[in-house]
Amino acid sequence: MNSHSIDNDLQKPDIYNKYSPFYESIKQQAITLFDEIRENLSHTIQLGELEPGFSIWSNKLKQFISHYGFHFTKVDHLKLIDYYLSILSITDLNYIHVKICFDMLTELLRNARLITRDDLTIDWRIFYDWMQRIRNNRDKIYGLVVLPEFYLVGLFSSVAWNNIGYIDWEPWLPKIFTRILRGFSVPIGKMQMPSLQDHYSVSDLTKWIVSMMGNGSSCLQYLQDLFITIKSFYHPSNTGGFQQDLLYSSTSIYYGLHKDDVDCLLDDFTSQEKLLKNKLCGEGQNIRFLMIQRMGLRIQELELSNSGVLNDIDKQVILKLFELSINRYSEGCLHILLGNDSFFLPTEYSWAMKEKLWPSIVRITHENQISTRNLIEDITDKVNEKFVTEVIIQSTNEISKRAAAALWRTLDTNEMKVCYQTNIQSYNSLMETLSSLLNEDILTWGQQKMAISLLRLLLQKHVPIPSLCIKTFVDFLVHDNIELRECATKAIAALCRLQKPAGIYVEKTLDINDDHCHPGDRDDNLWITINDYKPPETQIKWEQTCFLDKPYHGYYCWPKIIKYSMNKRERYTQNNMPEQVTILYDHFVDKNFIIQVIQLMIFDDEEDDMAEFNKTRFFMFKGLFHNFGLAFLDNFMEQLYVLIHEKTTEKQERSNRVAAEIVAGIIAGSKYWTLEMLNELWEKLTPLLTDVCMSLSSETLSYWNMCFMCSMENQDPRRMYRLIHFIRTLIDPKIVSNIFNETARWSLIQTLISFKWRIPSIWCDINEHAKVLLDHPSEDIRKSIA
Repeated sequence: MNSHSIDNDLQKPDIYNKYSPFYESIKQQAITLFDEIRENLSHTIQLGELEPGFSIWSNKLKQFISHYGFHFTKVDHLKLIDYYLSILSITDLNYIHVKICFDMLTELLRNARLITRDDLTIDWRIFYDWMQRIRNNRDKIYGLVVLPEFYLVGLFSSVAWNNIGYIDWEPWLPKIFTRILRGFSVPIGKMQMPSLQDHYSVSDLTKWIVSMMGNGSSCLQYLQDLFITIKSFYHPSNTGGFQQDLLYSSTSIYYGLHKDDVDCLLDDFTSQEKLLKNKLCGEGQNIRFLMIQRMGLRIQELELSNSGVLNDIDKQVILKLFELSINRYSEGCLHILLGNDSFFLPTEYSWAMKEKLWPSIVRITHENQISTRNLIEDITDKVNEKFVTEVIIQSTNEISKRAAAALWRTLDTNEMKVCYQTNIQSYNSLMETLSSLLNEDILTWGQQKMAISLLRLLLQKHVPIPSLCIKTFVDFLVHDNIELRECATKAIAALCRLQKPAGIYVEKTLDINDDHCHPGDRDDNLWITINDYKPPETQIKWEQTCFLDKPYHGYYCWPKIIKYSMNKRERYTQNNMPEQVTILYDHFVDKNFIIQVIQLMIFDDEEDDMAEFNKTRFFMFKGLFHNFGLAFLDNFMEQLYVLIHEKTTEKQERSNRVAAEIVAGIIAGSKYWTLEMLNELWEKLTPLLTDVCMSLSSETLSYWNMCFMCSMENQDPRRMYRLIHFIRTLIDPKIVSNIFNETARWSLIQTLISFKWRIPSIWCDINEHAKVLLDHPSEDIRKSIA
């Protein structure tokens, strides 16, 4: 086959390479490199070694498309798309790899003219399922998963652009433009608005905004208000973190100023191309001087990407430079570790490297050197910022293996080998080394904080956590230093989630004939509301009840089959407890340890007059009661009465805050308890909550509001009928109390909003009682029921 025929078979090679004097060489490079890329992409899946190969070779493919265009056939193009789609079928796929798949599919599908509807059909459900998993992922709350950024603005932009006039954006305009404004990080009044982690693409934003205009939309007015808001911040006298974000975003409009010279030239070319292209000539023709400029840029890009292999002299020079950088002054090595925006060694994928490097960073002494201490803190902060949870054991499936084999070839049996064991050994060694350093009492508080924060980052699902590590976290709950105690609390909450017994999931077929969407109360969704609900009297019926915890279930319509968690979970007992779980049990079954932990929590809040309900502590208590049931209840109940009856004025607010966090954890943690266990719990909890509600103060009310809201979050109201019944009793008109207590109890009643539409009879009952108080002489009470 001649060169012309080969070119005709390719999808869309970069046209500028064709005019290069080195075209034949470039073409051969492209063929060789593409073969290398697809071979290695295939190997990573067939061998089950996704890290670091999958990310490296996917990035190579992205660079290949940038430099050579779609320099492959339609068959290979379709195989690549199928390859990344098949990887998304892996159920426990690491979120790093999920994002890579999304990015690569976006890149491969961006030119709609290259692939027709007849060539490819994609099941949209695979993207919808991942969106749901990402949105509902609760591991991120516990710090067990650090998610990469997923950019949805581009998706909204495309949906809006392709459906102009069909979507009513009006209700969402305030929120959309608020998010855009926050992207600039401008201060409002005297306060700095919290900036968003991602800076939105200006082109995506403009496309989205333009698509929302017209048809009586107030989008244009919101856009005008946005420009007025940011106008004053262009003045030189305004300074702050917002300035770089605002001027960078503005100058990037729609000209693209970047530090890297080649990228700067490339962006400048793109801007000129859009401005000067002759759109009357079909797709447009570039002016001659632009084509010459683009060819020059392409040569520079190819030179940068083909730097060649280092020879012995190159290596010697680099090693000498490295030695000079770390020997001449002590901070040189730290500067190298700190790296730059494009490379940061401490978070690169290599467990063998982390095993040696992370403990070394912790051990560095810096008592009297402020600059050294600042560098180490910068490195630690950057680790916490850049580190994304890396799964050591990443399984594949047959679908992805077949797609990988089709991309290259099926590997022979003797080529298959798994090298997870080395990574697991390095991981365990790193965990144990950091734990040993914390226990040897040779580190300063600053070094201990660094060590425990790194240790907490390493917690993950698929590899058992070393016992020494768990014991370290538990011991640090009662450490002298408040920051170390806070870090330990986060770790224990995460450990409880890791040790949580697995759920049992079942499927239910729904016999509902109407496929249309009818939002709101209907006869077919009445069964998941509290109305006419009769609690089961036997444990078997309790376990078999179909509880649906998300409020959207059944509101719009029903699926044919619904999957839900069975109302039954295993719990650890003294006779059925792994060693790692026993460590937690032995500490929390000790009443003196519980007293010490609680008193330190009260002390932790002493310096903070604005301390809020601590969700991390709530998650820890929730996990303990979820996993161990009633085992710790009596010891905690004893301390709860001490907390809510605290006589010392200075400690009353802090004591109630901790009590509210514990009670919320107990109620939420009892989700899968047996009927017998729940009856025992509420016999003990009801008198305590009654005492609380009769002695509320302006300082403690917000904590108990949060207690009830956290207890009810993502819960089926039928499962929580005991708590609903208790809150319902708070509107009893026979209860005699002062004005504040009356308004406070109505405030607690409003926490039932968590159940939304699923407690209609309760809302009717509340409404009837509220109407009686509409002409109450107290304005506060009238406002509280409004």
